[in-house]
This record gives sequence, C-alpha cells and structure tokens, in this order.
Amino acid sequence: MAIALGVTTDALIFDSTDRSTDDELRLQFEALKGFTPEEKKVAKTVLESLILQHDAKRFSSAG
Repeated sequence: MAIALGVTTDALIFDSTDRSTDDELRLQFEALKGFTPEEKKVAKTVLESLILQHDAKRFSSAG
C-alpha cells in the first residue's frame, strides 16, 4: 500500500507528530544518505551514545 501511494509505512501507521524528525535535524539526517557504510556506523554510534547519556541523566535526576 505504501509503495502504491508513494509514502513510507510510517506515514501510514503513525500520526505526523508521532515519529517526525525536528526540522533543524532533518538536513543532517538527509546528509547521512551520502555517507559510506563506515561513516554511517560512526554516526550511529555517536547518536546512540548521546541517547544513552541523555537517558542516564534523566533517570538519575528522577530518583
């Protein structure tokens, strides 16, 4: 169905606010398409590290 409509499956399943990327980050994520597989791996590792750090701060301040 998504292919026939020319949209992503996320667009069919989620509300537009459920899984949208912040506009200020959209261009950075678009730039990742041109990265080599190794560069994408590094970018993913950096993002995962930042997310873990954010979650650790959030959980430590909640307790």
